[in-house]
Formats: sequence, structure tokens, C-alpha cells
Amino acid sequence: LSLAFKCFLYDEKERFFHIADRMLGKNPESTLRLGALGFHLSLYGDWERGKQILDSVMHGHMEYPRFFHGATTLFYYRDKSYELALKEAKKYKVPGFFWGPMLRAMVLGQLSRKEEAQTEVQHLRQMKPDFEKRARYLISRFVKEEPLVEHIVDGLQKAGLNFQ
Repeated sequence: LSLAFKCFLYDEKERFFHIADRMLGKNPESTLRLGALGFHLSLYGDWERGKQILDSVMHGHMEYPRFFHGATTLFYYRDKSYELALKEAKKYKVPGFFWGPMLRAMVLGQLSRKEEAQTEVQHLRQMKPDFEKRARYLISRFVKEEPLVEHIVDGLQKAGLNFQ
């Protein structure tokens, strides 16, 4: 799993998928391992398989990392199913990490819910003061599809963020 994550971070896509496929073939039983694979498969663009894995982990276990909801949020967001994306974004719980307010702000921006979006924008700016300067870079560290990165930026702009 560590090697797969390293490949993900360094954009070694072919190697990542090779390792992920091998791991899935061994049927990892750990909720964290299986869910992390589903999470990263999704963010690398294998949305259907990643979401299927995440759904099985989240529905089959009461205790799972709440950051998995970041990928499920983006699954619905990319299809413009914003109400479902918001439902998932509200489940995203990682204290001290800016992705929670970012996910909620982008969806609320797309839904034209400005007041609610402003609350999330304020949290985002408090947690990551340089976010507006570095947004595309920070988002693309995890979201590996450029059109989705731009869709996220669009939602954040509609929420009230200003990008240089």
C-alpha cells in the first residue's frame, strides 16, 4: 500500500495501477488497505471501480476513515449530482485538514448557496491561508484529472474564492 501511495504521489500512473491490481488480486481484508485503494483508484480516474470498493468498505464496516468520503464526494460532483456530492461532503471528517471545507464550498458554490458557502470559505482560508494562491497545485496533488480540477476551481470561485 505504501508503494502504491508513493506511485500515486509521484504520478507514476502505470506503476500505481499495476500495484493496485496486484493488491486487489490478493483480496486485502483490511478496511484501511482496501478503502485506500478504492480512494486512490477513484482519484486516478477509475471512478466506477474505486466507488464500488469504497461503497463495500463503508457499508460493510462501521469504523472506516472518514476521508474516504472525499472520493465519493468527487464521484458525484464530477457527474454534476451536486445534492449527492453535498451529502457526501458533509460526512468528510478530517480535523485540521482543509479538504473538508474545500469540498463543501465547491459543492455549495455550484448549488448557488452563497451564505453556506461563505462559512466554508472562511474555514478554508483559516486553515490554509495561501489556498487561493496554490489551489490548483494543492488540488492536483490528489485529483489527477485536469478537467475535474478545473470543475472544482469553478465551484470554489462560485463560492467566493478568488484565484490569481
